[in-house]
Order: sequence, then structure tokens, then C-alpha cells
Amino acid sequence: MASARQFNSWLTLDYQIDGNGTIGELLTRLTREHPDFTRVIFDPETGKISDEINVVHNQNLLISSEAGSVKLQEGDSILLLPIYTGG
Repeated sequence: MASARQFNSWLTLDYQIDGNGTIGELLTRLTREHPDFTRVIFDPETGKISDEINVVHNQNLLISSEAGSVKLQEGDSILLLPIYTGG
């Protein structure tokens, strides 16, 4: 079950996870509940987390291609940051 709060311009979702969940499973669940996020979070060609998204797990920046297999524990925080380019 998820609950949402908004702080300034940040949207915060609180999710209850099983003890054996991964970031990839959590993001898949998120995209099932909010289908519009699928094209933003996952690369349509590979099905993996997009290289255009920075994934931060407990204040540690992860490599997008490896982030999906990272195990989650109670109290973990995940931050998704789109990469902006241009000037």
C-alpha cells in the first residue's frame, strides 16, 4: 500500500515492501499503479531502468543498469532523479 505526500515540488511515496524486494520490483509495482511512469523509468528497448534516470538508494548514487537488483530493507529510501541535459 502506498501513501503520498508532497513537500515543495517533491512528491514522496511511502511503500510497504516485502523483506526480499528489490528496487526493480518496487519500480515495476510503481509503474503498474501509475502506467505513465513506465516510459520515464524503464528503457523501452531493454526493459531495464533507463540511463536517463539517476537512482539514489539511501543517499548512494547507483549505476542505473545495476540498480534494479539492489535488495531493499525496511526504512530504505529511493530517490529517482531525471537527468536533464541542455543549456
